[in-house]
Amino acid sequence: ALDIAFSGVTEILLEAWQKARQGPAEQTQERLKLLKKMLKVYQRFARNYPTVRPGFLLQRGYYLALCDRPQSAQRQWRRALRMARYLAMPYEEAQLLKALAGQLSHDHPEKANLLSSSETIMEALQLSNS
Repeated sequence: ALDIAFSGVTEILLEAWQKARQGPAEQTQERLKLLKKMLKVYQRFARNYPTVRPGFLLQRGYYLALCDRPQSAQRQWRRALRMARYLAMPYEEAQLLKALAGQLSHDHPEKANLLSSSETIMEALQLSNS
């Protein structure tokens, strides 16, 4: 349950930082500072618990993508995808497939496969992938 809390707080801070980037620089820096602190704490927690690592890498990938580092984000997500599959974590696998697809152009040949695979997993889990 603690991993869900870390993920949720990190997601909220990512969204807050993304919104703040359109406003005053002071607010942007303040939110970025909070986000970086949260990512460090989350990383320490993930080091001790292998099942937390895919979720941490998913969130760190989003951070890297927002920092205009899409290749680094993709590497984090692909690494996390391997972990999620190895650890048999289908929900995380579906989220990572969706994140990977989100970074691809609409006409990229891999995008449809990634989204389809994500949706198939979510359906098997009886969850919506939206």
